Amino acid sequence: TLARIDFQAHDFDQEVLDGESLGDIYATLERDSLEEHVEQLGEGLGQVLEALDFEGDSGNLEDFSLGTLNTLDDNEVRNLDPKHLVDLVNTVGGDNIIDLDAEQIETIVDNLEADTLTEFDPTVVGGMFAGLKGEQIVTLEEETLIVALEVAGADLLGGLGDFNDISGEATSFGLLAEATDLAVALEQDGSSQLQE
Repeated sequence: TLARIDFQAHDFDQEVLDGESLGDIYATLERDSLEEHVEQLGEGLGQVLEALDFEGDSGNLEDFSLGTLNTLDDNEVRNLDPKHLVDLVNTVGGDNIIDLDAEQIETIVDNLEADTLTEFDPTVVGGMFAGLKGEQIVTLEEETLIVALEVAGADLLGGLGDFNDISGEATSFGLLAEATDLAVALEQDGSSQLQE
């Protein structure tokens, strides 16, 4: 089916499909085929993402979105329109984003603007950080960590508050803060001093 579509044509989404959406077509493909297709699109990926109806076809686009996120490298994440990245991530959803391996989640989080996280569904942010290893989390930019905690906080507290009302140091967020302080100390002092 994809072979009959000229993805380089400016109006490919208009001429392609007889009553069938691109999302419907993508829903019929296996993830390996989707990932291969996304890699072949190259710079044309943005045009395809623009043509997709992420709101109307979100159920059909879950595998496509996961496959796309799985193929992106550092430069592609940086060059992707933030709106498209938000559409892809939110379509995958919080329960499934963890299916990406930790290195790929790190690639995505490490190469996006912290403000983009505010557009992600809170469950997605929680899923992404659940999929990261501790040593990956502590190397992220401080602004990214702050925004992620705020976004996840909207979900964790039912959207009714923030972390300012939580007391006690024994929360996982307190431990994360301590780990972040340790990472900063290691950067400043050098790990060799700790080994002496």
